Amino acid sequence: MNYLVRLLREWSPGSPVRDCLNVGTNCLIEALPLERYDCQAELSINRGWFVFDQIAFLMVPKCACTSIKMAFAARLRPDIFSDPSNALSVHGLDAPHGGRFVRWEQRSSIRAELQHSFCVLRDPVARFESFYRDKILGARMANATGLHSDIARAGFDPRMSLAECVRHLVAIPPQLWDQHIVPQYLFLHRAVGTKRVPMAKFVLKFESLGEEWGRLSSLVPDLPALPGNRFNTAGARKQEAMDQDSLAKLHDFYRGDFNILSQFHG
Repeated sequence: MNYLVRLLREWSPGSPVRDCLNVGTNCLIEALPLERYDCQAELSINRGWFVFDQIAFLMVPKCACTSIKMAFAARLRPDIFSDPSNALSVHGLDAPHGGRFVRWEQRSSIRAELQHSFCVLRDPVARFESFYRDKILGARMANATGLHSDIARAGFDPRMSLAECVRHLVAIPPQLWDQHIVPQYLFLHRAVGTKRVPMAKFVLKFESLGEEWGRLSSLVPDLPALPGNRFNTAGARKQEAMDQDSLAKLHDFYRGDFNILSQFHG
C-alpha cells in the first residue's frame, strides 16, 4: 500500500501521530536509535506550536518560522500583518490578538483534535549559518538590543567569529543549548520510556519549501499561501566563509540531523 494512503487511513480523528511523512517524497521519517535522545532530559527548552484552529505548526527555529507564521497572520489579521515591516511582531504573540488570532502553546504533545500538524527541517549547516548571521552578527547592529538572554546564557558573544561560534557550540552542554542551535531531530521526535514519539505528521524540507508547501496544501484544509518574499533580513547581512575545520565540527555535532534528512531522498 502506498505510504501516503496508509498514513491517511491511520490518521483518523482522535488518533495519535504514528509516523512522520516527508511531503516531498511521501517517505516515512524514522526516529534515530533511542540512545540519541538521552540529552532531551537536559534541554532547557520546550517545543512550541503555533496553533491555528485544527492546524498545528511545530516550530523549529531558523526553519522558515517567520514566513509561515506570517502566512497565517496575514490571512487572519490582514489589517495588522499584511505589511512586512510588522513581520517580527508575530513572534511576540502569546494570546489572542484583537479577540481572534492564534495561540502559542508549550506542550509535550499535540491535542488529539489537532489533526494536521507539520514542521520544516533544514540543512543543519545552513541553519547554523543563519543563526550566526541573525543572532550574532545581528547583535552588532547599531540599533540592536544585544544578544537574546538565552543565547548570552549559553556563552555566545556578539564579537565571536563564525569559527569561534562553532568551537563554542560543540563545547557547551545540552542544558545550555538555545532553541536556535538544538539539533532538529530532538524537535521531531521525543523519547517516552522505550518509545520514540513523532511530534508532527507532515515534514517539509526548507530547501524545497515552495514545492512541498503546495503538496501540503492538498493534505491540510485551509492552509494559506506562503508569502512571496522572506520577511527576515538575516540573509542580507555579510556572509562569512566557513573553514573546513568548522564544517567538519558542524557535521559531527549535527550528524543526527543529517541522518534524518538523508531519509528525505526516498
